[in-house]
Amino acid sequence: MKRRRQRGETRIITAKRSFPRTDRNNQTKTDSRWIICASGPSLCLTDFDRIRDSGWSVMTVNNAWKMCPDADVQYGGDLKWWVNYLNECKATGERWTCSPDAAHKFGLYWVRQIKKERGLQTKRWCVNSGGNSGFQAINLAWQKGARKIILVGFDMSRQNGAHFDGEHKPGMLSAPEGHIRAWRRHMKYLARDLRHSDVRVWNCSEFTELECFEKERLESLI
Repeated sequence: MKRRRQRGETRIITAKRSFPRTDRNNQTKTDSRWIICASGPSLCLTDFDRIRDSGWSVMTVNNAWKMCPDADVQYGGDLKWWVNYLNECKATGERWTCSPDAAHKFGLYWVRQIKKERGLQTKRWCVNSGGNSGFQAINLAWQKGARKIILVGFDMSRQNGAHFDGEHKPGMLSAPEGHIRAWRRHMKYLARDLRHSDVRVWNCSEFTELECFEKERLESLI
């Protein structure tokens, strides 16, 4: 039974959370061909001159901007990444996140994260979590019109370390082995849905334990 508010009792109003606007996303860059650069250790072995000359759109994830600061899109899913690295980030392209707090605080483009669904999120300007920014970046590329996607730096392994530039700063999650195993499982559902959507994805990482995407040499595609 709903309790009736007594006379003189203060009414408490809980404000709804204010999310960033997504309508401005419609004016951002779209393309059918995307190269997504994650920050695995193998990124150091990637031929970025070839990538820059390819004519494909490029998206960097987290610190991968260091290898390609002129990428079209820089994606960092976590608020902590932007708090810790914004001042040193020299990425010149669009800056995206799924963190509403980061979007508000730093004026970033925002894509809504759906945490409890698997695979490819097709609702406009939404991505599924997948537990990691690389997964979200692939989903974002799909939102931006991707029909062909090349992956580099997607090691999904700690065999050669956490990232091409070492561990993240203290207090940040830095690719623990248990998380990586979960990330690989999430990627299987994303790969399945992309195949069903007639999107071709090639994993061109120089080293990788991610087996759900077709493997290919970068030089054979661009």
